[in-house]
Amino acid sequence: MNKLYKLILFFTASVFLSCGIESYVYLPQVSESNIIRMVNTDAQIYLPSTTNTYFRNYAIYYKIYTGINLLSNTPQTDYALFSTALSNDYNAIRPYTDPANASYSTGIDNLFKSRNYYQLSFVGKDNNAMMPMGGTLIIVFPTSAGSSPYAYLENNPNDIVFLNRSDSIYDPAPDRFFLNSNDLRTNDRNTDVARTGGTYVAASMYIVAVGYDDIEFKQVFSKPTHIHFFAFAGN
Repeated sequence: MNKLYKLILFFTASVFLSCGIESYVYLPQVSESNIIRMVNTDAQIYLPSTTNTYFRNYAIYYKIYTGINLLSNTPQTDYALFSTALSNDYNAIRPYTDPANASYSTGIDNLFKSRNYYQLSFVGKDNNAMMPMGGTLIIVFPTSAGSSPYAYLENNPNDIVFLNRSDSIYDPAPDRFFLNSNDLRTNDRNTDVARTGGTYVAASMYIVAVGYDDIEFKQVFSKPTHIHFFAFAGN
């Protein structure tokens, strides 16, 4: 029966592909109402449970920016005052975050790659451990110079895990931690940094649900949701 079911799925997919119709796998988007933001240092994200059979895990994408005029609570309408690169990226991604905009539902992974957004990692833990369904993830960017940003689950506040820049970046400078450094303003190895002048450093983050399409054998993504704009310590 299992083999017969797989054959039916295969031939169904073949029909769609031969007709030139792109299959679309739906994954539920994390709602804006699931995110609580505190100035530009903290964010609390409730990770909804889902019975979607394609779902595998949640993932966070980030990009670092240098800029000017960093405010204590930078509204999205004022991103251009900090960095034109941040404003341009935010406006390019924004249509994809709109739950009502069905025209922007696919190509999420390529969207992030084209804007040089990278997947965040956690020191010593994988995404499922840090972002379990039904859990609440809290991200903190401390304000004290030299303090490294970290995350923890609301039900386990003593288990603090440091944030890491993407493993796919070769030899980032000065290291993989989200620490303020002149290297972020000057070093070309940092492909996750948009340098547009200024002395301030901050990071923008989005969350997506990630799944796998067993018919087309590829990763699939939900619509992204903007988490927050985090200021680095030592600004």
